[in-house]
Amino acid sequence: MLAYGVKFYVSIMAGTIILRADLLIVNRFRGAAEAGVYGIASQFSFLLLMLPGVISTLLFPRVAATQDDRGEFAVLVTRHTTLVMLMTCLAAIALAYLLPIIYGANFGDATTQLLILLPGIFLMGLESVLVQHFTGTGLPAAIPWFWVITVAFNIGLNLLTVPKFGARGAAVNSTLSYALIFLLVAVYFRMKTGRGTAETFILRFHELRRLLKLQPAVTSPLWRRSC
Repeated sequence: MLAYGVKFYVSIMAGTIILRADLLIVNRFRGAAEAGVYGIASQFSFLLLMLPGVISTLLFPRVAATQDDRGEFAVLVTRHTTLVMLMTCLAAIALAYLLPIIYGANFGDATTQLLILLPGIFLMGLESVLVQHFTGTGLPAAIPWFWVITVAFNIGLNLLTVPKFGARGAAVNSTLSYALIFLLVAVYFRMKTGRGTAETFILRFHELRRLLKLQPAVTSPLWRRSC
């Protein structure tokens, strides 16, 4: 339990650092005004991560109960999450233009910063769901190491680019960092389960048709228990 807890703690702490360090660095090098604008953009992006966060919370106990090394249930949920996150991020594009209206003209650049963050938020949302396969099956040491690598990558980029490019540079760095952790987890998942990229992330036609008809995705006992 202690060994598992330490690995889990490293992953959670690293994720927290990635989500917060950029704001602190912007504040240090560019001042409170620019940090305030970036804070609005990043805070809105965090709200978009709440949905995959809920999905991953529900997925974890089911993965832990089944101990499916092939990740069958994890890829089923990830495929549906891909569609949900895509729709959410597309909707957020329109909402991004409301930020200056809500917060005032001084926050006009929050729109651009949020648009830069959206691709990374999309990938981060998928990663937060897919990684539950490993969290529920023992959490191999590779996962926290992936996070440590990503933290070093993120902080290094921010220290190099934020003094010159400011909050927009921080937004680009965040998206690149989210893409990096997604890529590491996705490649590792494929290595361990043998599941292809399309099988993991692209919703199948019959699944989409069931969704449009508001029917359950599958009728297996596993799915019925999850519902």
